Amino acid sequence: MRKLSERKITDAIQSEHSLLGSELKTGYVDEPFLTTKEIARELVVTDRTIQNLVSRGIIRKIQIGRCVRFLKSEVLSDLQNQK
Repeated sequence: MRKLSERKITDAIQSEHSLLGSELKTGYVDEPFLTTKEIARELVVTDRTIQNLVSRGIIRKIQIGRCVRFLKSEVLSDLQNQK
């Protein structure tokens, strides 16, 4: 099994957005992609809570192969829109 570098993941995500016709906001280019554990730590919740929020469609994830990443700004926006 080959591990993807963070740069390759970023490039793949940007390519996917381009193919879908959606544009990445300027701020996203420099925004790091966070793992489930990192976004859970930022929100002071468990990894399982993040997984539940994703499965219920409350927050969006970015998935390339088996790698799941989040943009903090998108997660915060998704949670704000739920209120």
